[in-house]
Amino acid sequence: MDEAEADVGLYIRDKLRQAEENRGNLDDHDYDFLTRQAAGLFQWAFTMCNWILGGKGYDPKERLDSLRQDRANLSAHETLDKLYADILTYAFNGQLAGAGLSRFRSVMAQVLCTSEPLTINALQEISSADVSQPVNISFMLSDLGSVLNGVQSRDTPVEPFHTSFRDFLLDKQR
Repeated sequence: MDEAEADVGLYIRDKLRQAEENRGNLDDHDYDFLTRQAAGLFQWAFTMCNWILGGKGYDPKERLDSLRQDRANLSAHETLDKLYADILTYAFNGQLAGAGLSRFRSVMAQVLCTSEPLTINALQEISSADVSQPVNISFMLSDLGSVLNGVQSRDTPVEPFHTSFRDFLLDKQR
């Protein structure tokens, strides 16, 4: 294990054990699995820990177990992309298509492409002006707190935690 991987492992254990006292049952095998999956990428570890801890109605073990499949033999880049795709799948119950996808793209374009990050209140005002596709911004973004800062408050600017999420959304291949 190299130094970056060891540091990521310490981060994962510390972040998840703090919450585990109150609501989880992760063990050393889980921490080791997450450390291997992170492949030395702090961004992956940060995002995964936030996602595991942010599950409404799930304990961290259930959240982790739901993502264990299909992660073997992926590169570090692929495993981060897979994590982002899984987060979007769970946030939208696999229903991000058609009109829902169009609304999501419209909102994320505003989040990603403005020179100054907008709050949920500002995004809601913009959305309300388009009567053909009104969107409840708070509802749409509420389950994306592991990848977007500002989704828990209506007055905090919404922006990706990391540019890799922006890159993921803007790359048609990904």
